[in-house]
Amino acid sequence: MSLEVLENYIRQCFEIHGKDAVVEFIWHGGEPVLAGIEFYKTALQLQKRYGSRRKILNTIQTNATCLSDEMCKLFRDHGFLVGVSIDGPKELHNRYRRTKSGEDSFEKTMAGIALLKEYQVPFSTLTTVNSCNMDKPQEVYEFLKKWNSQKISLNEELNKRLKDYTENLKNEKSMKEKIIEVHVSTYN
Repeated sequence: MSLEVLENYIRQCFEIHGKDAVVEFIWHGGEPVLAGIEFYKTALQLQKRYGSRRKILNTIQTNATCLSDEMCKLFRDHGFLVGVSIDGPKELHNRYRRTKSGEDSFEKTMAGIALLKEYQVPFSTLTTVNSCNMDKPQEVYEFLKKWNSQKISLNEELNKRLKDYTENLKNEKSMKEKIIEVHVSTYN
């Protein structure tokens, strides 16, 4: 995204919201961290310029594989809400989350989570339910719970490329229902 487009986008976001509105910028799609630290520093400067002392939220959804010390400091210092895409333990996560070169991404994602924790950046997790993890709610839940994220989110959108997933969903409880059962049984 060019600087001109970024500036117009931020200016227009403030123009369409009322003066008392909370304005949220959601950095999502592809891997937004690849835009680089300077992109986000510029975005924050533009938000300050056009934001007129409004409450501003920045949310970013990342696979955490490209996080750096500097990026985590920026997230912490500016109150970013960070979501980490992770589909469960290593064997479940790596099934569909590969790098551009086709390599496993789990270790890099975990290194990113470690950086977030080191810099005390609050984060949540987003797990895409798929044919590998949908029948393992206990395993997925226990894995995600141990990272003490602020929230565990599950994306159960039907992935049309996964025929076995859609077939299995027809007659089964959703992953969310299964995880809620696991959670409730843990505390009873």
